[in-house]
Amino acid sequence: LPVVSWFGDLGDGRVGAPHVDWSSQLQWLARDAAHVGDLRVLWIGAPQALPVEGVRSNGVSFTLTRNGAGDIRDLLPTGTGSATLVGHAVELARHSGTARLGHLLAPMGVRYIALVERHAPDAGTVVPTDGRDIAAMDDQLDLAVLDAQPGLRLYQNLAWAPIRALQPAGVDVPSGPDARRDPTGAALGTDLSGGRAIPATGGPGTATVAEQASANWTATLDGRTLARRRGFGWANSWNVDRHGRLAVTFDEPFVWRALSLLQVLAALFLVAIATDVAGRLRRARRTATADTLPTTSDEEVTP
Repeated sequence: LPVVSWFGDLGDGRVGAPHVDWSSQLQWLARDAAHVGDLRVLWIGAPQALPVEGVRSNGVSFTLTRNGAGDIRDLLPTGTGSATLVGHAVELARHSGTARLGHLLAPMGVRYIALVERHAPDAGTVVPTDGRDIAAMDDQLDLAVLDAQPGLRLYQNLAWAPIRALQPAGVDVPSGPDARRDPTGAALGTDLSGGRAIPATGGPGTATVAEQASANWTATLDGRTLARRRGFGWANSWNVDRHGRLAVTFDEPFVWRALSLLQVLAALFLVAIATDVAGRLRRARRTATADTLPTTSDEEVTP
């Protein structure tokens, strides 16, 4: 019976998948990211309504995607300490604890906030958005409504900065012990809206990367390595003291490289096995064919 029902879904070739998804509906997000710099989208809603698997924190179900509605890469851990702060920030807004949610999410590179009621525009069970979330987002001074349609309500963060940004001179990115103790307060008191995607040449100012603080992140100015700090208590930041050639790079940990090498070796091993099996099957068929051919005895040979 399941097989019969599966064949019934083959009519349009989609096997029950929605005809329209949020990725196709919001294709312009990728174009926007290409223009202004890498960004994140914060999706809030019931777990079954989120476009990719999410998490739950402080009573809020959400997921973070990069440069659009998400793909297979967003099913993996984000690797950002910012994810643990999202639930707390949204909870503050829900309970009228802040009117500047955009400032709290700006250090995380969140440019858009999407309240969703289904996992695709034309599919999935509708799970109504929590009225507190709509009221909270509408009350924020640094958010603007961009779109409101069945299943989706989209806001733009006016205080946003790119995931990799260069802040102009004069913008102080908190990085001391106080920022570690209170990253929410550090974000609330900082205006990052003047930040732009890190250029090939720039400065002076402060370079920031909205990823978990790690020594694998390196920033150089005219080939000179800059001292890294923990911006907002969890991110990466560098003081760019003058104008010059600026580069921010990430050196993959040895474990990542080892796992990548193991993946390549495993793929080669599977290819070798497949090749060997295919060769054995070909030889077996040739042997079987030879065994079925008629044989000619000596008596049947005419001079």
